[in-house]
Amino acid sequence: MTTVRAAITQTTWTGDKASMLDRHEQFARDAAADGAQLVVFPEDGLYDANFFTRAALRPYLIAFPEPDNTTTYCFSSPASPLQAMACLAARLNLTAVFNAGHLESCVDPQHPWHAECPEDGAFQFNTQLAFDPRGRLIGRYFKTHLFPD
Repeated sequence: MTTVRAAITQTTWTGDKASMLDRHEQFARDAAADGAQLVVFPEDGLYDANFFTRAALRPYLIAFPEPDNTTTYCFSSPASPLQAMACLAARLNLTAVFNAGHLESCVDPQHPWHAECPEDGAFQFNTQLAFDPRGRLIGRYFKTHLFPD
């Protein structure tokens, strides 16, 4: 049987994505130093859970790609939370799972859910993303309890 050392965290919203990413990074560094191979960050980790409208939450949402298990999202200078988390996993040689809001445009008539597309033209998903120790996106899960309307 293989043993995996895991670390989980809970934190308080600071008011912006940049400082939350800094908190995520510090926690991951501490966990890796303690031997963690897997780090799981909290739900609502990059936005506040107290957004009560779609419009208020939208600036915090990001369009995340489909996992393909081959593309490394860590670049020399991370410009997005996706890249920052990929680089964090790669730098610390661990698997990182974090929560973020996914924004998916549905205005294209070819979109499979176009008929149910909200008035603002996009679906909002509470999303878990998993990155492997090379910074590859290996999993994406849309929580079935969606953001409030």
